[in-house]
Amino acid sequence: MNQVIIGLLNVILGVVLIVFRNFFINLFMVTAGGKGNYVYALFHREKYSAKNFLGEKWAIRIVTLLGILMIIIGAILILLFYLGINVKSTSL
Repeated sequence: MNQVIIGLLNVILGVVLIVFRNFFINLFMVTAGGKGNYVYALFHREKYSAKNFLGEKWAIRIVTLLGILMIIIGAILILLFYLGINVKSTSL
């Protein structure tokens, strides 16, 4: 049953990731100057956001693909449970 819960969470989080992708793109930040200074990047978000680093088109593609991948993994977990195959590594 844990497998179904984790599968459903994966599907829900995947949908949330796709629907609110612009928020998550602005949340993902590149380390400031490659020095790993997340605090500096946080306060200079407009310069170090993933959108500026990758370009807006690629940032949207990557976040959308991550969301689709999460939905697919969740659906596979649920399908395997209903086929009678338990995945032991997903135990809570």
